[in-house]
Amino acid sequence: MIRTFALAALLGATLFACGGETVESLQQQTLDAYKDLGNMLAEIKDSDSAEAAKAKMVAVAEQLKDLRHRSEKLAKKLAAEGKLDLDALAEGFAEKTGDFMAAGMKVQGELTRITSDPKLRDELQDVTERLRELMRD
Repeated sequence: MIRTFALAALLGATLFACGGETVESLQQQTLDAYKDLGNMLAEIKDSDSAEAAKAKMVAVAEQLKDLRHRSEKLAKKLAAEGKLDLDALAEGFAEKTGDFMAAGMKVQGELTRITSDPKLRDELQDVTERLRELMRD
């Protein structure tokens, strides 16, 4: 999870385009997806809300995976072209770290709450494992 946040925050400091995307836009999309996921998880209180959230959770997990791959591809391209400004990267990282950490902590806290409830844990076991796996990468 920290690696994903660090990569997204690091990339956000540069403003170069690749295929119509900027690292800043990818960073914002990643942050928004983590916030959405945290809010979605916070709404899960019982079996009905857990069932209703499953498809959305999978969709967000896939979105985050895609964003991570696109960010990594763009970072490699920029590095190969010599367009990474290390001073700007450090500044951008410092600016966004708090936002990413807050979003990630909310997701982790909600996943912990859900997995601590036996009914919710059983209902969402496959989905929460996919989310945890994604966040470990």
